[in-house]
Amino acid sequence: MKKYYKSIIVLLISILIPCIVEKFIYVEEAFSFIRFGILFGLLFILLIPFGVFDRKKALEFIYDKRYIIGIFIFAILVLFGFHGSSISIYNEAIQPNHNIKIANPIFGESRLIRGDEWAVGTPTLLSQTKNNFNEKSRILNAKLDYVTLYPKVIAKSISSLSMPNYLGFLFLPTEQAFSFSWYFGYFLLFFASFEFLMLILKKNKFYSTMGAIVITFSSVVQWWECWTLISYGEIAIVLFDKYLKQKKLLNQVLLAMLIGIVGCCYIMCLYPAWQVPYGYLFLILSIWTMKNNKDDCSWKKMLMLIAIIFIMIGIIVVPTLLKSYDIYSLMTNTVYPGKRLSLGGYGWFGLFNYFISNFSVFMEMDNPCEASQFVSLFPIPVIMGMYYWYNNKRKFKKDFLLVGLTVLVILLSVWNFVPLPGWVAKITLLSMSTPRRCLVVSGFICLLLLFYCLSNYQEKSLKYLVKFQNLIIAVCIVAFGIYVTKIHYAKYFTTKFIIIDIMFFVPVMFLCLLNYRKTNKIVFVLLAIFTFVGGVLVHPLNIGLDVIYKKPVSLEIEKIEKKDKDANWMVVGNQYFVQNYLVANGADTINSTNYYPNFELWKKIGLENKEKIYNRYAHILVNLTNKKSSVKLNYSDQLGLFLNSNDVCKLDVDYLLTTGEEIDKYNTNIVKFRKIYDEDNILIYSVKCN
Repeated sequence: MKKYYKSIIVLLISILIPCIVEKFIYVEEAFSFIRFGILFGLLFILLIPFGVFDRKKALEFIYDKRYIIGIFIFAILVLFGFHGSSISIYNEAIQPNHNIKIANPIFGESRLIRGDEWAVGTPTLLSQTKNNFNEKSRILNAKLDYVTLYPKVIAKSISSLSMPNYLGFLFLPTEQAFSFSWYFGYFLLFFASFEFLMLILKKNKFYSTMGAIVITFSSVVQWWECWTLISYGEIAIVLFDKYLKQKKLLNQVLLAMLIGIVGCCYIMCLYPAWQVPYGYLFLILSIWTMKNNKDDCSWKKMLMLIAIIFIMIGIIVVPTLLKSYDIYSLMTNTVYPGKRLSLGGYGWFGLFNYFISNFSVFMEMDNPCEASQFVSLFPIPVIMGMYYWYNNKRKFKKDFLLVGLTVLVILLSVWNFVPLPGWVAKITLLSMSTPRRCLVVSGFICLLLLFYCLSNYQEKSLKYLVKFQNLIIAVCIVAFGIYVTKIHYAKYFTTKFIIIDIMFFVPVMFLCLLNYRKTNKIVFVLLAIFTFVGGVLVHPLNIGLDVIYKKPVSLEIEKIEKKDKDANWMVVGNQYFVQNYLVANGADTINSTNYYPNFELWKKIGLENKEKIYNRYAHILVNLTNKKSSVKLNYSDQLGLFLNSNDVCKLDVDYLLTTGEEIDKYNTNIVKFRKIYDEDNILIYSVKCN
């Protein structure tokens, strides 16, 4: 009978809370059955173990069937076309009077600051659906070239194995494939982190679950969408451990092939600024895994693994690199971001960004991505690591992973304070990274070190003196962290956030330093809740791609493209996201975001001597002029091209799209612009050259 009443209560709560949310939070919107259904389903699933089933048995069931449950939730998200992209910004940016209501966020809000995602990455990815997923595309820059390296989008080639999150595009409808690509990484990161933490935390299911939540929903992962390197590295370590334990040759070969594929995925992330420091971490973890399995770690096994990994790299990575070598060469020789030599010695305050990063969703920060960080509690994990390292030495006990993580995080953190000699930076490859990127890796290592100490070095008894000392240390670190954060983020770090930080971090750091087995669960729960709240709100919850494909101008572009498939387009105006909107709709756009410099374009209009300006990754804003064509650098990644109207013909432009500007006034004896479309501040002109 008790279970019956509990079930009724669970059902009522699951219905009541969504109704309250609709009534008092979304007061200016019509009742959303989609939002109600999502909230109801989530609450019912979360609460049902406390109602119908025995809690312990329910949790055991969830653990045993975790992958089936995960696949089911993932399938629901994909089926309905949900995603977290901020492309709904296009609803106001492109023909705002034709608002597509279903494109507006169901939960949360779209983030203008995520321009690299909604205005560049997503349109570039969607362009492939109009390109039949060929390895080469003319849509980007109206120049036929490979699109499997830089930019790296899905194609019908072996390179697709290095981008598993995009594989859905090869067998699913576009909206479902986009949903697949959006959520695949986060599901992969959660389960990879869980299995990895189970490996280093003595198979503690509770700690591993809470730890996986902390990693997956960290603000830095959400703002940067940097799940790739972490999840691939973690999966490789888990597979490596299984490989060493495996006795059957066939299973060893299969595991080695999987490790090779995961390694290719890591290599093809093509972001050395994170790949190098994360590489040091996974090297230490690999050595630890071998030491842990020293009885099974034979030369024969290792040589076979290395051989198979090289074979997989030869099959997946090498062909892609060879085909796109010219692009790679162009990119690495750009002024920005290619030619970068970092010696360190700056950005140390970023190690304390966790004091503000989780609040970034509740404020209008200029750049919350740069302010994001794992809730690492730096330098608490370093203090704990050094303390237990010293204790181990006294007891003649060895713990390679504890020492390795402690030393690595100290070295990477010191790089933020002290610059390295040039030759050291080059030898260690840290010159390919920057302290601002490296501090994120330091935060992740701190997090792992914290979890490791809390799980493997729990204290069974406490002393009063130790309690007092730990409280003083916690208070001092929180005070210093708040002081540093206030200096660098004074405009955003208000009193209410400072109070929340004090209330949260003082007890959490105090409990961490105590490392008492009876309170460590509280630490993990608090970290998980704090991180989840700050991370889950970074992205909106949206549905479908109608905002890309159903606007009047989208339909007009589609109509023109059917008649004139090989037409070249150019956008005139000062909003870089408009040209990429064309790209998403399959128009060959000359001034779409240049992932690498298009030297041919600049030579055609006589600007060869301006290479230092345009030799970079850049958004190109074009404005017509009667004067001689010229180019200027607006920002490190944005160019302003003032194009003589006659030079439009030199670039073989067939159509010009403008955001409200009438360009008939630029007609000359050489070029004529004829308006063929004018609706809601979007104009399209055909170009006729004499």
